[in-house]
Amino acid sequence: APCPVRCFMLYEQITLTLLAVRGVGPKSVAGFWERKELPESAMELHALISEGAIERLKAHPSLDEIEENWNHSISTLDQCEKEFITVFGRTNPIPPRLAAIPNPPLLLFAVGESQLLIDRSIAVIGTREPTPFGVKAARRMARVLSENHWVVTSGLAEGCDTEGHLG
Repeated sequence: APCPVRCFMLYEQITLTLLAVRGVGPKSVAGFWERKELPESAMELHALISEGAIERLKAHPSLDEIEENWNHSISTLDQCEKEFITVFGRTNPIPPRLAAIPNPPLLLFAVGESQLLIDRSIAVIGTREPTPFGVKAARRMARVLSENHWVVTSGLAEGCDTEGHLG
C-alpha cells in the first residue's frame, strides 16, 4: 500500500487518534503498539479496534469518531510542523533520561532547542489553580533556574506548569 502523507509520523498520528477516544489511555495505546502492522487509515484503525485491538475497551467508538480524531491528529501534527514544535514519540524517540522513567510519556512536544532536553532539566509543577502568590513563585522559580542553566520542562498543564514556562 502507498505510504500516506504522514507516513513518517504515523505512530504519532495513531497515538493522538487513540488517546482522543474515550476510555483509551496510555497503557491501552502501549498495548496496541505490540501489534506488528500499522493501520494506514481511520477505517483500518476502526476495524482493528472493532476486532479487539484495544484491550478492556468498554464501548467501541464509531467510524465517524475515529475519522474525526484521525483528521484532528493530522491537523495537530501539521500545526506542530508549521510552528517548529518537535514531536517525540516512536518516530523521533523520546530523550533517553525521560524514556528511562517508569511509564514514560507516549508523546512529547517540545518548543525550542530540543537538544537541550538531554541536558540538565527540571519541571516546575503544581496546582492547576494557583493563587497569585503561586503564579509569582512558579515564574520566579523558573526564571532563577533558567538563569542557572537549567532547562525548564513540563506537560504544559494549566496553572503552575504553564507559569513555569512564562518565568
